[in-house]
Amino acid sequence: MYLMGIDVGTSGCKTAVFDLDGNTAAYAGREYPLICPAAGAMELDPDRVWDAVCACLEECRGKCRMADVAAVAVSSQGEAVIPVDRAGKVLCNAPVTFDSRNEKECAWFSEQFDGLEILKTTGAPIHPMFSATKILWLKNNHPDVYDKAWKLFCFSDFIAFRLGASPRMDFSLASRTLLFDIGKKEWSHWIISRCGIEACKMPEAVPSGTEIGSVSPAVAGRFGFSKSCRIVAGGHDQLCCSLGAGVLRGGQIMDSLGTTESMVCVSSELLLKPGMAKHNIPCSVYPVHSLYAYMTFLTCSGSLLRWMKENIFHSNDENFYFYFDKYVENNYSGPGEIMVLPYFSGAGTPFLDFRARGMIAGLTLDTNRHQIYQALMESTCLEQKRNLENMKDCGIATDELRCIGGGSRSQIWLKIKADVTGRRVLSMKIREAGCLGAAILAGLGSGIFGSAEEAVGRYVKIGREYLPDPKRREAYRERFEKYRMLYPALRQMGV
Repeated sequence: MYLMGIDVGTSGCKTAVFDLDGNTAAYAGREYPLICPAAGAMELDPDRVWDAVCACLEECRGKCRMADVAAVAVSSQGEAVIPVDRAGKVLCNAPVTFDSRNEKECAWFSEQFDGLEILKTTGAPIHPMFSATKILWLKNNHPDVYDKAWKLFCFSDFIAFRLGASPRMDFSLASRTLLFDIGKKEWSHWIISRCGIEACKMPEAVPSGTEIGSVSPAVAGRFGFSKSCRIVAGGHDQLCCSLGAGVLRGGQIMDSLGTTESMVCVSSELLLKPGMAKHNIPCSVYPVHSLYAYMTFLTCSGSLLRWMKENIFHSNDENFYFYFDKYVENNYSGPGEIMVLPYFSGAGTPFLDFRARGMIAGLTLDTNRHQIYQALMESTCLEQKRNLENMKDCGIATDELRCIGGGSRSQIWLKIKADVTGRRVLSMKIREAGCLGAAILAGLGSGIFGSAEEAVGRYVKIGREYLPDPKRREAYRERFEKYRMLYPALRQMGV
């Protein structure tokens, strides 16, 4: 018997099939292009995304017996809006998270609603990344498309619908719309009404792990699924990754080290304090245990090291990162001489300043490439410490970092992370945490697993542990005080 998790991201999708002990029976991935038709526009073609998912399913069919897949769930990026007519036809491309054409609609939203009231209701600060202002942009600029729309999907519920599910959106994705009351766990009809959005266009909101249908006969016939294969409501990708990293209690933090970097921690309490608006810390409904999730992110992480490799050294060496990691690790004694502000593609939380610029400071003629490499890694850890301090200020526990993604394979990066943040750092033995988290939800929703603890016990494995060195931790504490001054100084200079 197998469980399947599908993970739909901004640049590609992945599909993984697991047995009940967490072993991977099949895996496939496909990429698709991000479409940028105008300044500020960032879209995906939902039909092309669906085709990529289908290609992954076809590849998995060649690697395992798909008829043994008992249940499937989908993890996906949040915020994107997909208008679909009653026949299931996609009416236009989907604007994704960082599409910024809706600044006018976001300004209108800010005039209509009190920011603190919105935070206390939806768990999110008013910002153009969330779905509400994207829907308003669609309504204002393409009223014909909006009028024809039967449902306004996000990607998880769209893919589930194409597989055969009824039109339902899980609570964690609904939490990314600015239209969902996370305390009552239902659509906020007063916000939807004031925006002039028909509530019937929103899919029914259900908890993650809810059974929402079975694969359609057409899908079963095409990919070899059993007609009894259940479809279970999945979740927002970062929260599915957190579940895939075994985050089940307060203090545990999922740290996803990829091109960008995201941190997710959980609490049994709904902590909606003014400081969360100040620090731009959104809150979402977590997929299990009636927990709430709090997320921060960096717009650059692994992309900084790739920038150095490709743009500075023009290297094609597949061992580039290995050699640099080893050199830095063999000579590591604490903070280097160089400081980097890692805003090479704008600032994530807490500033959400996507026009911000990066900086490398402290260069001399004696500076070598390894010092710059170490400084790039240090900068992401220092920025992460800023977010951890903000979470702590809001009453959110942050004790243990569970690291996933490509960057989690770097021992020196995780060692620096432990020293900078002062937290216990764990590398997780996970290839695709989003798929794994979705598969756990599939197992819970189909009754195969009796509890999240049982599923995590079977599926989640810990790799290495890294603890902060007291001497280096103190040195980085002093470095952090200097680091905090970089962004305000650049802002003052108008950079």
